[in-house]
Amino acid sequence: MKNIICLTYHDFYSQGSNSSISGNLTNSSHLYKMDINMFDRQLNLLNKNNLLIKNSIQLDNNLRNKVILTFDDGGSSSYHLCLKILEKYNTKGIFFITASFLNKEGFLTSEELLEISNKGHLIGNHSFSHPKNISSLSFNQIKQEWA
Repeated sequence: MKNIICLTYHDFYSQGSNSSISGNLTNSSHLYKMDINMFDRQLNLLNKNNLLIKNSIQLDNNLRNKVILTFDDGGSSSYHLCLKILEKYNTKGIFFITASFLNKEGFLTSEELLEISNKGHLIGNHSFSHPKNISSLSFNQIKQEWA
C-alpha cells in the first residue's frame, strides 16, 4: 500500500490586511484562513525534507512519500498570495473550484484560474454551488453539483 499525504488549504491572508476580502464570508470562515507567512514556513519545512512535488503533478508512483497540496473553493488569495509561495518552492497544487463562485467578489476570475492552470497546477471541481449540507441532497442533485 502506498501512502499519499494530502494537505488541504482554503484561504490565505497577509498580516495587517483584511482577512475577509477573499473567499467565503460566513461567521466561521476565519477558521479556514491561514496567514500566508505560516503557509510559507510550512512549505519551507516540507521542501527541506524533500516532500514537495516538483514541476508537475502526475498521479503515478512518484507521489510516494510526497505531499499533495490542495486548495478548496477558489478564494482570490489562491492567486494573489498563494501562487507566489508555490512558485518560490517550484511546487504545484490542485485547485478545487466552486464553479458558481468564479468571477464573484472575493473569488478567482476566469483569467486568474486560466493562469493558474497554465502554470502547471491541476484544476478540479469542488461542486457547483458549495451546498451547506451536500449529504442532504438527492442523488440527482448531487450529480448536478458534480457534473
